[in-house]
Amino acid sequence: MKKGLLECVLPLMFLSACGPKAQRVERIFENDVEVVINHLEPYKVKGETATLDLEKELSIDFSREDMAKLGLADIYNFNVDSRANIYVLNGKPVEYFIFAFDGKGHFLKSFGKKGQGPGELQWTLSIAFDSQDNVIVVDPGIRKNVVFDSQGNLISETAYPNLCGQRGSGL
Repeated sequence: MKKGLLECVLPLMFLSACGPKAQRVERIFENDVEVVINHLEPYKVKGETATLDLEKELSIDFSREDMAKLGLADIYNFNVDSRANIYVLNGKPVEYFIFAFDGKGHFLKSFGKKGQGPGELQWTLSIAFDSQDNVIVVDPGIRKNVVFDSQGNLISETAYPNLCGQRGSGL
């Protein structure tokens, strides 16, 4: 009798433990404003549908003829500085790797000439900014980091060694 009862109760306990859990919604108040911290799924208000509205703020049409005349052939990467200027890395440069646009999408300048001399680039992966909005570009092709000011003037470049061919480098 006890064995039969255990055989029925244990599966029921197991099934109830594996069933759906009630959502745990944590509510806190910050400056008299209720903040909902939802650990599972987005918070849902009963009877209201959830929506996501996106607004188009900016579009730069790189297929335009005037963009092609600039020499911007193929966008590889981009980043935005603290003043909302947009810097685009040209994947197939004719002359320049970096193209700068203002926050409204108007072309400002191009720099980072293709080549092997000071301030010149052969291949770029990424573009970043320091705290003064200087433009930092990594060129693994000739193993150097190049820093330009926001006007495109060369500030510095730092070569780094090729660690892949060295013994004991662990790479």
